[in-house]
Amino acid sequence: MNKARAMLDALMGPNRDEKETDKDKAKEKFKDKGVCKAFLLGLCPLDPAYLGGKRKFNSCEKIHSDVMKDQFTSHPEAAELTRE
Repeated sequence: MNKARAMLDALMGPNRDEKETDKDKAKEKFKDKGVCKAFLLGLCPLDPAYLGGKRKFNSCEKIHSDVMKDQFTSHPEAAELTRE
């Protein structure tokens, strides 16, 4: 059950079941604390797809969503937010 929930969170975002009344807030879900900022910028070093080998690292527990990455890159203040 948790794996299915994690896959849906990655594909559709963590608040997929909630209705947003404010359109501006709906476009800024990538600012949530549960979203991996390194993934938004391009590459998370603890992404489970890249981990392997002899060393056992814990994978990143935050959300890696391509939808949120697209929202981040299309945001008007994306260049300013990458500096933070």
